[in-house]
Amino acid sequence: MRRRSSEATRRRRGAQRAAAPRVRGVVLLEVLIALAILILGMAAVGMQVNVGLRVANNSEIATRAVMLAQSKLAELDAGIVQLVPNEELEGDFGGRPAGLRVEISPSHPGFPNGWCLRHYGFLGVNYPGLDTLRLDPHRSLRLKYRVTVYDR
Repeated sequence: MRRRSSEATRRRRGAQRAAAPRVRGVVLLEVLIALAILILGMAAVGMQVNVGLRVANNSEIATRAVMLAQSKLAELDAGIVQLVPNEELEGDFGGRPAGLRVEISPSHPGFPNGWCLRHYGFLGVNYPGLDTLRLDPHRSLRLKYRVTVYDR
């Protein structure tokens, strides 16, 4: 009986070994490929973070510019400040002073002209305003402006 039981045990063990998957060692090439994939993935994430930071910085600068322009327009609309023929707007954009200057030529019809302001940020010369302007096809109409955008 002992022989049969030990022989049956050997058969069972052999069947278990045949059914179990063979575990092989990790090849060096597989490790290198995995490391290369990890490094490329980290580089891609780093580039995306860099792009995100640049976009956030540009958005911050644009938001600040819009807020400064809106506050200046609100002051103008309320009559706190008056626009003169040569108006200048200056502010801090991205840590650097920058500005915009609008000049109307003295030869402009109706000089000094008023300004057209809108709550959504439009600022324009108010010419001819509410008056009707009839254009002569044989005569030129010359409107001269100079817009200067600068940073320091």
